[in-house]
Amino acid sequence: CDIGREDGNIDVWDLMDRSHEPSMSQNISSSAITSLVPYKVSSKQSLLGVGDDFGTLHILEVPWSLRQPSPNELNAMSLYFERESSRLDYYKARDATRGDAVVSNAPQIPGVLETDEEE
Repeated sequence: CDIGREDGNIDVWDLMDRSHEPSMSQNISSSAITSLVPYKVSSKQSLLGVGDDFGTLHILEVPWSLRQPSPNELNAMSLYFERESSRLDYYKARDATRGDAVVSNAPQIPGVLETDEEE
């Protein structure tokens, strides 16, 4: 997975290796990256077209290690996304519960928060 940035760098992510930071960052241009287009030349060669804000096209060769999936990569990534989705659902439910508890347990300070009932 590649991500183009405003500072002219591209970040290469290998979620099988690290999910919290890019595996590699490469400076491509002094202007913002505006497009990334992968192109498979053959089974032995893949290229990445990188466009920048100046209108320059940079063509990079994708290393073999980044274009060949590991033996169990599809299954491992499916499990990773399921775990992340479950984790997000848990935090959303927890935050909703905590939010209700904070509001209901909040001390009432006269004159600070007035509701229609107090008027």
